[in-house]
Amino acid sequence: KGKAPIVATQKFVEALVAGDANTVYDMCIFPDNIKTALSAQTGGDDAKLKTLVVQGLQGMFGTMKFKDPKIGESTADGETASVKVTITVESMGTPKEATDTITLKQVNGVWKINADKNFFSGAGGGGGSGGGSGGSGG
Repeated sequence: KGKAPIVATQKFVEALVAGDANTVYDMCIFPDNIKTALSAQTGGDDAKLKTLVVQGLQGMFGTMKFKDPKIGESTADGETASVKVTITVESMGTPKEATDTITLKQVNGVWKINADKNFFSGAGGGGGSGGGSGGSGG
């Protein structure tokens, strides 16, 4: 039982590595605040939401490559779980290792990635929700 969230996370990161935007989208659940933020463009239509998110992901995959995912420790508690993932993110030709904890939620018996934040954004990931200025490295 404790293995299912790990299997789902593995599939999610493999889709990131493959640059497979449709699979990434299909494996995620999007919290209401993200749906609301995008509703001006989608009118609350899930098909439009998918198009928008997939286009955004494809844009991201155009500038970033994901490599060498490593699945770390995981905890599961009922219908929620978290799995630690370390992945190499190559942006502008510079590889950087990033570690993030991915949270999952069981929906109708299927483990989904809780897309409530930008994963691996510490590695110079794209703005996406909220954007923000790059900040001066130190």
